Amino acid sequence: MASTRTDWTRAEILSGLHESPAFVYRALQIMYARQTDDEQAAGVTAHDNGVGFNGTDAEFLSSVAERSKPYGKLTTRQCDAVRRALVKYVGQLVSAANSGEKAAL
Repeated sequence: MASTRTDWTRAEILSGLHESPAFVYRALQIMYARQTDDEQAAGVTAHDNGVGFNGTDAEFLSSVAERSKPYGKLTTRQCDAVRRALVKYVGQLVSAANSGEKAAL
């Protein structure tokens, strides 16, 4: 269940990423939802808007986000790779969690 908190910190987001596969999955889906529709469709970053994945991560993380949706979770291998990639998006995740975005942590 998503939290309704509005006081998430960077440390709490990092802790969640390192401790909970379910948290990693939710964080991935939040970041994927921040991609524009055309970016999601193409699996790339097409807009330099400071939101969503960067160009380096877009293809891989978009693919994992889409493929994992039917299962509602990540495999252990996916979780490890996604966790490493999501660390650079902690600022966006804090913002998303504290603003109550859809699929909040």
